Amino acid sequence: MVSEEYKERHDSVAKVAHAAIAREWKLLEDGPPYCEYKPAKVTQNEHVEVLWDRTIHTYKTLPHNRPDIIVKNKKERGRRE
Repeated sequence: MVSEEYKERHDSVAKVAHAAIAREWKLLEDGPPYCEYKPAKVTQNEHVEVLWDRTIHTYKTLPHNRPDIIVKNKKERGRRE
């Protein structure tokens, strides 16, 4: 029970960050207040893709492979300097 309450509180804070990122990248117009905001699993446009609570598949086994928010810059993808 305590872990469920912790996750709910943790996700509430992460939703505020997700909404701020989405607004910054023009993925979200003036929407609902943060207390009613429900992030989509995938939000994207031609510049960026924002993932919410998704598992990352890697070659190496990781104990924690499900971050809250992932921001992928499509313009920088695969680019090396």
